[in-house]
Amino acid sequence: MALQIIKKLYVTGLWRGYGTAIGMGILPLALISFPMWIGNSFENKSIERLNFFGVNTSKMFVGDVLAHFILAMISMAINILVAFLFWRLKFPSIGHFLSFIIQYFIAIVIAMIIGGIFAYVFKNPQILMTLGLVVMFVLYMFCGVFISIDQIPQLFRNISSYLPIKYAMNDFFDIWNMEKFWDKDFLLISAVYLVISTIVLCICIIRENKRFIYSGGKNNEK
Repeated sequence: MALQIIKKLYVTGLWRGYGTAIGMGILPLALISFPMWIGNSFENKSIERLNFFGVNTSKMFVGDVLAHFILAMISMAINILVAFLFWRLKFPSIGHFLSFIIQYFIAIVIAMIIGGIFAYVFKNPQILMTLGLVVMFVLYMFCGVFISIDQIPQLFRNISSYLPIKYAMNDFFDIWNMEKFWDKDFLLISAVYLVISTIVLCICIIRENKRFIYSGGKNNEK
């Protein structure tokens, strides 16, 4: 019995280490790199120039978004591989592994949508870098990066329960350990985030497209 408890604590601590590392790799991509790429496109007006020459920029945009998704998944895969090679991490069943991947994918999507909103609202790369760093470190604080999530003040834990990335960085070990298949709290909060953030991002994109069409029309008149 004692050995089982020790093993359980070891596996849980191991997951918290590499689960946190996965989140630490994803947030800079979603909150800094991705919005800054969009901000640079606004600043140098490359998108407008390409649209002027009839280039299908929507395909380019989708390609860059997919590139950031791929980088995020590669970052996650490297963390899992390192934990497997050096800390003897055991893999779950295929079903639980796919469930883990799908739910982590949802967390990545939410983070990137929020990063996209930042980009369309602020546009300036310098502002986006500063904002991304501040938001990233605040999330680190609430998600138990600097100290264990169990050691942070109760108020912070209450706030973190409304952050999807907190579940990805701390609670998905129950899925990996095959103790449950889906994290219902994460899925419920993620659904709310996805609906609201997608609506906000769509409004930002539509407004920006209208601004581009309006400015293009004024330039043609001149």
